[in-house]
Amino acid sequence: MNPIEKSITKKGTQQYSAYKNDLSTKIINSAIKNQLTGLVAEDEFFDGRHVTFNNQRYLNFTSCCYLGLELDSRVKEASNDATNRYGTFYSTSRVCSQPPPFREYEDLVTKMFGYPIAFCSNLALGHHGVLPNVINKNDLIILDNEAHASLRDAAVKLQAFGIDIEIIERNSLLEIKKAIVENSHLYDKIWYLTDGLYSMMGDFAPVKELVALANQYEKLHLYFDDAHGTGIMGKNGVGYVLNETPMHPKMILAVSFRKALGAGGAAFVFPTQALCDRVKSTGTAFIFTGCDQPSVMGAGIANKIKTRYPEA
Repeated sequence: MNPIEKSITKKGTQQYSAYKNDLSTKIINSAIKNQLTGLVAEDEFFDGRHVTFNNQRYLNFTSCCYLGLELDSRVKEASNDATNRYGTFYSTSRVCSQPPPFREYEDLVTKMFGYPIAFCSNLALGHHGVLPNVINKNDLIILDNEAHASLRDAAVKLQAFGIDIEIIERNSLLEIKKAIVENSHLYDKIWYLTDGLYSMMGDFAPVKELVALANQYEKLHLYFDDAHGTGIMGKNGVGYVLNETPMHPKMILAVSFRKALGAGGAAFVFPTQALCDRVKSTGTAFIFTGCDQPSVMGAGIANKIKTRYPEA
């Protein structure tokens, strides 16, 4: 956290946010003007390694499809087959119904992680559906200042409901422990929100040490966004967090299939079926939005699941 952020008061939060937004807009507009960002690829086909802008072919270091599975012929065939069978889009709220591939997809992903899961079309949307349903008014959020922007955005939204947030330096176990000790008598639960594999820094959260703190302090609960670790680590590609520790009873895990696993969508892994059902039944991102599309489910079943569970 920089000195400006540390010294900011609640009174000045709105003005500082406006300043940051204005500065960000200027930077992005300048980058677009200089053709450094906001580009549209000109390729007729992708090969997974290159991308063309302004008639110039480049090696693509911006893609999060780490394994190139989105271009695997078997995955594309399965995605196309699901589209041919069920259409390009299933325009029904998930609370009403799901397309035919859903049951197989849910069963296999549940088997993959070994715990109850709830699908969402992407993690950014899902955070807004999960956090308000698991964090209560008399809880405290400890927010890692380098957590993914989508996670920080969803957490800050909860301030409007009177939930307190304390922002700390990335991976600072000392600050986390200090916040727990100082606030345990004031709150029912203390939630620490962070990434598993940091999307910007490329390093890792101290998962084992955080789990040790959760075991030591009854009120501490953990919420990991492991979008960038999913698929490249852990048994069956369950990600960095579950490669470091088994699922903890006071932990919620967010995973993405849009990175290494080359399909689409995301899922939230819960320690209990009751908590999973509550989120799916009351989270706005789960009851007022559509489900993953048939093509995504088809690709997911063929790609990250059946290749790992041949008997399925």
